[in-house]
Parts: sequence; C-alpha cells; structure tokens
Amino acid sequence: VDNFRPLTDCKDAGIITLAQKNAIDTLYRAGECEDLAASMLFEATELENQSFRAVADFEEQRYKVSEIWYRLGAAEKSLDEKREVLGAAHRGSSKKPELELKAAEKHHRAVAEDYDRETARKNRLWEEVERIWARSAEVNLLVAEQRSRGKRVRKEAEALFATADEAKLKCKELRAATESA
Repeated sequence: VDNFRPLTDCKDAGIITLAQKNAIDTLYRAGECEDLAASMLFEATELENQSFRAVADFEEQRYKVSEIWYRLGAAEKSLDEKREVLGAAHRGSSKKPELELKAAEKHHRAVAEDYDRETARKNRLWEEVERIWARSAEVNLLVAEQRSRGKRVRKEAEALFATADEAKLKCKELRAATESA
C-alpha cells in the first residue's frame, strides 16, 4: 500500500502527502541535530571536569617542583661553601673538606636529577591540561554548530509543513470545485 502520493493526487485528504513526509523527515533531522548537541554537551561537561582535575594535579606538581627548586638552591649554596672551604683548606692537610665536597656534589646531583624529573612530569601534566582544554573548546564549538543546525533544520521543517498545509488546502479547494461542477 502506497501511503505517500504526490501533491497532484488529492483523492484522499487523510493520506500523508509527499510534502508532509519531507517535512516530517526534516523534523526528524532537526531532532537528530539537537540530540547530537545534547550528547556533545555531556562530553563537554566531562572534559570540563577532567580539566579541573588535571589543573589540580598540575598545581600540586608545580608546588612540589617549587619545593625541590628551593632544595636545589640550598644544595648549590652548600656546594659553593664546601668549595670555598676546600680552597682555604688546601693550605692545610685535612681530607675532611674533600670528603664534604664530594658529599655535597653527590647531594647536588641527586637534587638536580629530582628537579629535572619532576619538572618534566609537571610539563607533561600541563600538556595534558592544554590537550583537554583544546578538546573541550572543539566540542563546545561542535555543540553550538549542532544547535544552530538543529534550529535551521527545524525552521526548514516548519516551512515544509506550511507548504504541505497549503497544498492540502489547495487540494480540498480543487476537490470542492470539481465536485460542485
């Protein structure tokens, strides 16, 4: 059974015309755009929550790196002092300043390695924050695009419904004129 007939076939006003079918299909497309926008909005919200956690992790790591930087400064100062003591001790014959200098150098190297490692981790965390923000911005733009598309398609559907109603009305007028003739 063919439920969709062209506009020129006005036998039965109860049957959905092709124009009405197109309007309904267009309305469904508008709904799909709106559904997609809602789905993307959920993703955008999830990304926003991820970014808050990522920024918090970054800030915690930034604080940790700052603490290590202070320790590195203290280790450098201690190393410089040990070098000065060793320079002055060369006049004497004590081995203690040399041992203290080697220990200070070892400590400085360890703190510097710790600083480099934690700074690299901090930088990776910041890259993750930026990646999340970029994806969030992209998704928010896509949400706006789908909402706009949904509104535009919905207007198109409304115009198609109006055209279908006009055609239906014209069919009724033609039928009435044909029956009265």
